[in-house]
Amino acid sequence: MTGWQTLFYKEILRFWKVSFQTIAAPVLTAVLYLLIFGHVLEDHVKVYDRISYTAFLIPGLVMMSVLQNAFANSSSSLIQSKIMGNLVFLSSPPCHIGPGFLPTSDLH
Repeated sequence: MTGWQTLFYKEILRFWKVSFQTIAAPVLTAVLYLLIFGHVLEDHVKVYDRISYTAFLIPGLVMMSVLQNAFANSSSSLIQSKIMGNLVFLSSPPCHIGPGFLPTSDLH
């Protein structure tokens, strides 16, 4: 395997170890936002005539969860590598760490 493929494989394995945190936490957060803001503000906020506030809120919550999760996964992976002491091994060879970390943050 090449350098970026090894990093990609390592990140996929890390994702499976914390998959509950990676999948369940953003879903739970989005559902709580939807329940609270959708229930409280549905009758008070009118966005468009034919679109309900809840339908207006859902795409924003999905994007918020995706972007927040992508940033959190890639940054936590770098911090974890720094704490464990293997970040030095990632930055010293001629392999760029970007191609290994970035696709996995998109997959998370």
